[in-house]
Amino acid sequence: MNSPYPCLALILSPASILWPHRLPSLEDIVFKTTMSSAAAEIAALEPTIIAIGYDLLSTKRYWVAITALWSYEYILTLGNEIQYAWKGRRNLMFWLFFLNRYLCLIIIIITNVAYFTPLFTQEVCYRYGFVEQLETLFMATIAEVLVLLRVHALSGRKQYVLFIAILLIVVQWALLLYQDVLYKNGTSNLAVLLFARELDTSAIPPLPDIDAYRLCIAIPSTQIAQAGETFLSLFIVYDGLAVLSIIYFVSQQAKGFHFVPILELVQRDGLLYFAVMFSSNFVWLMMALHARPSLGFIQNQPAMVISSIMVNRITMNLQKASEEKLEFSRPGSRRGAEDENASTSENDIELGSFRDSYQTSSRRFSRATAG
Repeated sequence: MNSPYPCLALILSPASILWPHRLPSLEDIVFKTTMSSAAAEIAALEPTIIAIGYDLLSTKRYWVAITALWSYEYILTLGNEIQYAWKGRRNLMFWLFFLNRYLCLIIIIITNVAYFTPLFTQEVCYRYGFVEQLETLFMATIAEVLVLLRVHALSGRKQYVLFIAILLIVVQWALLLYQDVLYKNGTSNLAVLLFARELDTSAIPPLPDIDAYRLCIAIPSTQIAQAGETFLSLFIVYDGLAVLSIIYFVSQQAKGFHFVPILELVQRDGLLYFAVMFSSNFVWLMMALHARPSLGFIQNQPAMVISSIMVNRITMNLQKASEEKLEFSRPGSRRGAEDENASTSENDIELGSFRDSYQTSSRRFSRATAG
């Protein structure tokens, strides 16, 4: 009959009586039993540990691609930045553009240090988790304010656009600050991903000390993770409303301009860029909700970089368009005092509606050519 206590069966076996020098001590029996149990548990987790390693390695490679994308876009647009931003006026749009572009660069540098150097230990990474969430909050707010200025101008500066947008931004701040305050219950120990973010770190095995597992990720506790998911949902709602608003207001302004292709209007107002931002943030939300725990954070930082790139593109295109319109409306002929008073400023064209800008520029061009 099989005994449920094999250790006791070993002690009481006939062999132990005949050869008492072979009898193991009780400490040896307990140690071997415990080691066998731990080894069995680790062996059972080995496929999961390997899968997590591949997921984390994918996160690092994806971040390398995002860094390359930002660098490539920066090189392409540096000339336009110098020509249209740095040589222009230092207004609100300039400073928002500056923060959006160069705060993103700082985040990219810090994240590369955290992902690919040994400087970020687990303790440092845990403290950096607070900063990372504040980075997300600031980058999201800057992008949303730039989008708000664009949509507000397209709407003819309707106040309800400001009210809805500011309300959504304030709620997002409340949610992410709440998560940041309670992040003290979080962790940066990637081994918790073995157990779907259950943050009991007392019974988890150590991960292999190789490059794939050296990654700095702020993992919030399951109790406050819903606050971050709600923040992302509102982020998606904001982007979706921006896209729908642009479609509506552009179509309204296109009435009466049958000779102007609607595609040019959509391109000028950056609908494609807003759609890319919406898609990126939607992927972020879907990964946070439905991906494996080790892939749930893959889009966190990349989404901020993609939003920064798209907003920079929108801002630079509008600034370039405003410069070209002003140059087009300034022929070499003499201009009178009336034309000077009726001139449209660079900022008005950039933030004003297309109908107003087009009509004003057309009137100025007609008067100039007639003179």
